[in-house]
Amino acid sequence: MWRAVAAKAHGARTAAATAPPLARPSARLSRALSAGHLHAPKKAGLYDPAHEHDACGTGFIADLTGVRTHTTVLQALEAVENIDHRGAAAADGLTGDGVGIMTQVPHRFFKKKLAARGLSVDRDTDIGVGVMFMPQDRLGEAHATAKGIVEAAIAESGLRLLTWRTVPVGEYALGKDALATLPDIQHVIVERRGGISDAEFERRLYVVRRRIENRSKAAGIGDQLAIPSFSHRTIVYKGLVVAPNLRHLYPDLNDSDQQSSIALFHQRYSTNTVPMWGTAQPFRYLAHNGEVNTLQGNLAWMRMREETLKSSKFAETEFPDLLPVCQGGSDSADLDNVFELLVQAGRDPLHAMAMLVPEAYEGNTGMDADLRAFYEYQRTLMEPWDGPAALCFTDGRVAAASMDRNGLRPLRYWKTTAGKVICGSEVGVVDVPVEKILERGRLGPGEMIAVDVDAGQLLGNDAIKRRLSTRRPYRTWIDRSVRHVRPDIAGLNQVLSYDTIQRVLGPVTAVDAWGKEAPPSAVAAHESRQRLKKAFGYAKEDEELILRPMASTAHEPVGSMGDDAPLAALSHKPQLPYRFLKQRFAEVTNPPIDPLLERDRMSLSITFGRKGMLLEESQHASFLLRFPSPVITESQLSWLKGHEEFVAATLPTTFAADGVATVKTGIDDLCARAEAAVDAGASYLVLSDRTVSDKFAAIPAALAVGAVHHHLISCGKRMRASILVESGEPREDHHIAVLIGYGASLVEDGDGGEDGSALRAQQAAELAQWRRLLTAAAAL
Repeated sequence: MWRAVAAKAHGARTAAATAPPLARPSARLSRALSAGHLHAPKKAGLYDPAHEHDACGTGFIADLTGVRTHTTVLQALEAVENIDHRGAAAADGLTGDGVGIMTQVPHRFFKKKLAARGLSVDRDTDIGVGVMFMPQDRLGEAHATAKGIVEAAIAESGLRLLTWRTVPVGEYALGKDALATLPDIQHVIVERRGGISDAEFERRLYVVRRRIENRSKAAGIGDQLAIPSFSHRTIVYKGLVVAPNLRHLYPDLNDSDQQSSIALFHQRYSTNTVPMWGTAQPFRYLAHNGEVNTLQGNLAWMRMREETLKSSKFAETEFPDLLPVCQGGSDSADLDNVFELLVQAGRDPLHAMAMLVPEAYEGNTGMDADLRAFYEYQRTLMEPWDGPAALCFTDGRVAAASMDRNGLRPLRYWKTTAGKVICGSEVGVVDVPVEKILERGRLGPGEMIAVDVDAGQLLGNDAIKRRLSTRRPYRTWIDRSVRHVRPDIAGLNQVLSYDTIQRVLGPVTAVDAWGKEAPPSAVAAHESRQRLKKAFGYAKEDEELILRPMASTAHEPVGSMGDDAPLAALSHKPQLPYRFLKQRFAEVTNPPIDPLLERDRMSLSITFGRKGMLLEESQHASFLLRFPSPVITESQLSWLKGHEEFVAATLPTTFAADGVATVKTGIDDLCARAEAAVDAGASYLVLSDRTVSDKFAAIPAALAVGAVHHHLISCGKRMRASILVESGEPREDHHIAVLIGYGASLVEDGDGGEDGSALRAQQAAELAQWRRLLTAAAAL
């Protein structure tokens, strides 16, 4: 029955695609409806563009012979039509979530179009093509402004503008919603000048595009101009259309001179988000099925790196035009922006992908040492963009596919007797007889495949990783720049016994467990701890449900999934900031992440120290310490403070409790002191609430970390120093996660605000007593 329904729907769409052209709405209505539809709409009500995620179908077709044919383009269209069910359509049945293909620039096609205008180029590869989604009204002021910006940027780059070309569009293939937001689609065709190399030509086109985007925003028309591609290697055709109608939307694709040996395809599914012309895929390099669950952190760290970006591939005067690197729109678009920067700065596309979406290596004891060193080195430069992902990408020379570390999105591939490699989210995206399939396979977690059409090679995962890991002496570099901090290092293995922790938590009695009267110092220490518990908001439930279970089992307490506690915002009682914050996502995986997979694929280890320059690889790029966990002990903190390679600056996170000072004034003062410490050369900042007392109140740790983190970002100094938190406030794993998420690298729980000496003294006395008992028992 469902097949019949699907067939009827497909027939209705096809019939609609051949219907007479629909009337265009008025220019005024079009402008009103188009606002925010090329890019993500502005935040309004419950809608937030930060929540833009995709769940899609993707793949590529590549010809191992390197011969450009129209057949490859037609097969890509067939493939994207066969995954039409992975997208959705509006009520009109024709407005889709977004569909598109990316091919090599079809030289024969564009030479034919140029010849018709009396123009020519010396070599095919001298042609560069920009696909422009321009403001709708061609006679309007916004359109004229956009055109002027484009032409000025091209002239400044030293390239020659050959012509503008209005792209033929089959409006009958669009539904009324897509038609109302249809941009004026133009090709701007440029010519290489001055004998520059292919790589330099591509970089100039990249800089031109970024200048156009930034200047259009400054002119107030940034939401009416989008550039799907601007390259001399690749070109993108995409739109808000259902997949079977893509070939009708763009008659160009039916021209036999549209020839390519590589074609990426993508069908978007907008997960609870707004379909837009600009966020349809492929982007300039990527076609992405999945989502980036670490997006907010990735974006924040990318903004921080912008202050230190440097590359020999770009002139210093060009870098302001490249910022901000991430332009928003969706998680996939942001990932593509960073990928593009890495490639344009000189990295191989396979290298860039392995850097951004690495395979799990921390728990893989069987991994090759060179490959492990490669991943560890990349981690000193860039944190992973993590989440379920199947990624297909190309630079016009190599077509490749990659899987996330957990393998949570399917990707399969086939190699045929005709020399075609077909990769897709599903089996059967292209109709190929079984007898013509030479090889087939699927990508596992963290794996890659690549097709080099120039060399005529299909590269498997092992060959790719071997090439990446042996390109530079990463093992030597890592041995010089990263030190692993392990508990077996003398003085770093600090463990408190159950009885010791029970004594800290429990009341001090007149006579202890050994029959001795409690000394006054113990009573005073207990009273001090009780005051500190009140200062940091410890409740009886914290001790009974969290601290005691952790003390007895050495694990976080087990509870039910979800959070059924009353909302902190509705409480009349004082609440810690952590209670106002919730986890941003809950990832449901298929297959489920069991304990074995969790041990192999996930890690709590964290790097601490000076990270290297993102766009340059060097043996002296960084000097880092790697801790097995972001939670460290007091002895580890003392060891770190004495490390000769790092300069610490301890900043009290307290303010005078005199009725005059406020939390805000305390935070402002803390941020000023943090900036001054960084200027003075501090390698890391220790935000400490050790000085809390009846005269000084503590700034909540989450507020202190977040304020310092964002203040240093705003003044362009965040990458100069790490942040370490020394606090008696956090006691749950959620608290630690919040502190890490808001900018801390390490957290040292200060044992309820004390210096820990009382605990260590009790531990030493306890161990001595046990030794006496064991000696006495042995003598019996």
